[in-house]
Amino acid sequence: MGKGLEESYELGPGKVIAGILKRINKGASIENIGA
Repeated sequence: MGKGLEESYELGPGKVIAGILKRINKGASIENIGA
């Protein structure tokens, strides 16, 4: 994002953080890893 974050991982069930990050940076790649 502001510091160059282009790829992120969310651990655990759900996609809350992924949804927030997609609103901030629509071009970011966010992978959800369910537990």
